[in-house]
Amino acid sequence: MPVLGGDESESSSFGECKFTTHLLPRSPSQAMLNCLCKVLIRKNPPKPPRFDLCLTQKKLLLSFKSEPIRTDPDGSLTARYLVSALGFTQELALSVSRSFPSVDPDKAAKVVALFDQLGFSQTQISRLVVRFPRVLSFKPSKTILPKIEFLRARGASEADIVKIICGCPRFLFRSLDKYIVPTFDLISRCLKSDCQSILSVMQCASFSFFGVASAFTWNLDALRAAGVPDNSIQFLLRNHPNCLWASSAKFDHALERVKSMGCDPSKVKFVVTVHVLTGLAKSTWEKKVSMFRRWGWSEEDTLRAFERYPNCMMLSEKKVADTMEFFVNEMGVEPTYFITQPVILSLSLKNRIVPRCLVIRALISKKLIQRFSPTTALMRSNTYFMEKFVSPYSAEHPSLLLLYQEKLGEVKNF
Repeated sequence: MPVLGGDESESSSFGECKFTTHLLPRSPSQAMLNCLCKVLIRKNPPKPPRFDLCLTQKKLLLSFKSEPIRTDPDGSLTARYLVSALGFTQELALSVSRSFPSVDPDKAAKVVALFDQLGFSQTQISRLVVRFPRVLSFKPSKTILPKIEFLRARGASEADIVKIICGCPRFLFRSLDKYIVPTFDLISRCLKSDCQSILSVMQCASFSFFGVASAFTWNLDALRAAGVPDNSIQFLLRNHPNCLWASSAKFDHALERVKSMGCDPSKVKFVVTVHVLTGLAKSTWEKKVSMFRRWGWSEEDTLRAFERYPNCMMLSEKKVADTMEFFVNEMGVEPTYFITQPVILSLSLKNRIVPRCLVIRALISKKLIQRFSPTTALMRSNTYFMEKFVSPYSAEHPSLLLLYQEKLGEVKNF
């Protein structure tokens, strides 16, 4: 079929691509369409072949000359500041500065001066910086002081403030309005006291890290649904608040385990058991079972001891080993005795167990008493122990009192 206007043609090209349009008698709309096509072709040209792009990238890489990285023999600016101003060793300063390599010495000096005014010791300031070096970059008037003033307004003493910040340095990092105030208000509503809330905050390393209405509220509701009274919840919030900030999944799992043990939810021991299980991973539990197995306990024995005194599973291996060795080797007590009296293993070896047991052993050797009952000798108050085992014999045997005082550290160079 013949093409009208075939003698006129228009072509455009880009690279190897050619576009030819045979021109027909043009109407205004056709002319506009042709102009639009030309514009689109210019704005969206065909991409060059991939091979050419790869060659271009290769040429760029070959032509790039990298400069060697220059290292500062004295370490980063932060490291130099930590050594000169806070007395850090070079090794510790370099280690800390890796997480925050650049600090303004003038700004850091203001932060350190503020902590000094608040009553922080040099050791406490150093530990705070080690745990949270970014604090040296804070503006005291904007980031730190408002949180200090908030705590003061809620009844915190200077010593309380030092303990809160040292226990949880990232407290200073969190938003006052979005996290700290709402969280504190939630705790205060539960404890019905700002003073009690301050005590709770001092115990909680996770304070201000979580959303107010999520895990905390869920865990509180779960305890109440299980029949736990408010006084037990308040005990948990005052003494073991981290438990209530645990994830809801972990908390629910611990709660179900405690229920399956038959614990009475009306007793404080119920929430203590929840606290222990919330903080123990499965692998840690198995390590504790193995620890007691070395002293002749079966897994059932360990579970019995745990049900009697849940915190026995929080004792370190060294603490258990040192205490068991003393009782077995020095006092002749069988390790299985503590299955029914596991709380004794938590007593201070230096301040209670050794001083009292040596007095008891001296009384037995002098035939002044017949036998040794760890529960009677160790679980009562110091006043009871003095009246029962020391005072009645001190006139005829003054060495007993001296022995006891020496081991308590009350008499030097005896």
